[in-house]
Amino acid sequence: MTAEATLRVATCNLHEGGLEAGMPGPRWNQHMRRLSELSLDVLFVQELHGWEREGGALLFAAEEQLDMRGLFAPAPMVDCHLGIFIRAGRIRPKRWDLRYSPMAWHAYAQATLTMVGLATPLTAVSVHLSPWSPEQRLIETAVIAQNVGKARWGIAAGDFNAVPPGDPEPPWDRMPQRKQAQAITTDGAVQADRRPGQRLSAAGLVDAARAHAAATGGGDPPITGEHFRNDQIWTTPTIGVKHVEAVNTGLSDHRLVVAELEVRR
Repeated sequence: MTAEATLRVATCNLHEGGLEAGMPGPRWNQHMRRLSELSLDVLFVQELHGWEREGGALLFAAEEQLDMRGLFAPAPMVDCHLGIFIRAGRIRPKRWDLRYSPMAWHAYAQATLTMVGLATPLTAVSVHLSPWSPEQRLIETAVIAQNVGKARWGIAAGDFNAVPPGDPEPPWDRMPQRKQAQAITTDGAVQADRRPGQRLSAAGLVDAARAHAAATGGGDPPITGEHFRNDQIWTTPTIGVKHVEAVNTGLSDHRLVVAELEVRR
């Protein structure tokens, strides 16, 4: 397969909107500066707490600081919204699809994007699966698997709140018991919920960090949350993975994940 276009993407859980005491401050500004330095084509963001206030003032401020166009998906039940930012001039939104948000704990944020150099649109989903219920996560994952899986070129990126297939078991004994509700209990033993990743794999999608680690002999990809690799980038097999990096910015309880991808004919 020959390359049709290169794509630089990242996913970032801002942690409570990047705000301090509910207001933008030094941490928010540092987030924006750090992300703007990456020269991204597509940025997937989660936990946009407070970004709906004052007519979306923070969304527009972020657009200016990042020099990217922002698409905002309000969460139906909690103040934990989602977004996608795209590089103006190179990528344009063809459709912003929020139809599935009522069934999601946070939101369902799917964009159909046209891109200079691509003959066919790209499907992109910003993900924040339920932190509370393995059953709810699986429902949300099924929609992602179908919508991204049927695309010629597709990317789902964000906070999956589930351990990817192949990753080591998290240290459940060092976590609060309430955190074990994120797992599946089998015969009295708490085990990681790997079903979301298994369902994405069954739909033909590729775990970008795992693929990069396998190609480079780098071992297991690093954790991106407090205890395991919550933050993941999944692609259709028509997208090659050139590089994936997890960056501890110190600005969130999640690491920033950056990937260089190659969209193939």
